Amino acid sequence: MTDGRMARVALALAACGLAVASIGAQKIEIESNKDPNADFKALRTYSWLPSPPAPAHVAPGAVSNPNLTTEVLGPHIIAAADRELTSRGLERVDEGETDVKVIYYAALNVGMDSAVLGSYYQYTTGWALPLGVGPTTSVRLYERGTIIVDMVSRSSNKAIWRGSMATDVEQGKTVEKRIERINQAMKRVFERFPLPVQKKR
Repeated sequence: MTDGRMARVALALAACGLAVASIGAQKIEIESNKDPNADFKALRTYSWLPSPPAPAHVAPGAVSNPNLTTEVLGPHIIAAADRELTSRGLERVDEGETDVKVIYYAALNVGMDSAVLGSYYQYTTGWALPLGVGPTTSVRLYERGTIIVDMVSRSSNKAIWRGSMATDVEQGKTVEKRIERINQAMKRVFERFPLPVQKKR
């Protein structure tokens, strides 16, 4: 094999390696919105609202893959958000009134109906659909996983903060790897939360 041909083969292999690496990295797209008039420093307590039923138009893998169900991943989504909220001084209260209500939406699909977000509990958001959940008719060769966390003010019944996380989904990943990704995504999105992590005393 000539030096020129060897160089071309090496370049092709390197390109393939970069492509595989970029797929394996599975970039997490993060977005957040906040109400500029909300007093986040006044928040002390929060509670969870049950997530509404999953959208009807989900990717086939969401039905057939037991590692992608809300029964399996839902508790880990809540636990990850709990860690971020409590580290910022908010206390979870499961009974009685709280300053804010928190709710998450999760979908594995190529689109999400905007009516799903907020309308189930009749609260307003004032924000457009986040990355990765807009309705689409394009053909996708991969499935898209999206998690959205809304924080709803008890007094105004209005969402004062939203964090959204979207990434491409690999069907073959283990539950442990999915949980690791959820924790990573939740940590990143809460870096945009108006309250910083409190220093340990």
